[in-house]
Amino acid sequence: MPDHATAILGRLQTADTDKDGKLSRSEAPTRLQEHFDKIDLDKDGKLDKAELGKALSAMGRHVRESMEKRRDEMVKRVQEARSKLQDKATDKAAAEKHAEKHAAPKKPIDKKIEEKKSGEKKPEVKKAAEKKVPEKKAATKKPKATES
Repeated sequence: MPDHATAILGRLQTADTDKDGKLSRSEAPTRLQEHFDKIDLDKDGKLDKAELGKALSAMGRHVRESMEKRRDEMVKRVQEARSKLQDKATDKAAAEKHAEKHAAPKKPIDKKIEEKKSGEKKPEVKKAAEKKVPEKKAATKKPKATES
């Protein structure tokens, strides 16, 4: 028996207050009382080691099966998600290929205009500070006649 089953049986033996090797309904823990009638196979009103072992085994099997089922569902979901991603990638690649194949070819005149635009230099714009401003002529004063 695995260690956890041994530990559970040990706890159940601790619950056996009259130490007769069997658990009566009153000795059984609350969670076990709910399932007492299902576990008591010989219907004697007491659970012996064999009955508890079978119940633990069935419970373990049930847990393993549900975990396997859940794992299988998760694997299926992952596979579906991967498939969708691959389909999207394939669809996108196909759409791009279709667009390239059916794109309207450029007309030669369009190409010449584009080349002309890319080859042209933009005229330089002079800044206001660089513009020449006519200088004001300095007023010339006539020298005063000197009196001699």
